[in-house]
Amino acid sequence: MVHYEVVWPSGDLLGIFPSYAAALQRARVWWDRGYACRIRKCACSLAPSALTMSAAARKLRGGE
Repeated sequence: MVHYEVVWPSGDLLGIFPSYAAALQRARVWWDRGYACRIRKCACSLAPSALTMSAAARKLRGGE
């Protein structure tokens, strides 16, 4: 699922939004005040995390 994040230039998160329009609305508030922030598009990965893979490997080896 895709979502959009409004972030400061340093990468600190201001908010997470389900649509670009909602993120743009939030970013525009800060832009109008003279602050620089940006909108970042994020897509969730369907790949398993490293922790999930590590647990699966332990289980296959019999070390639960």
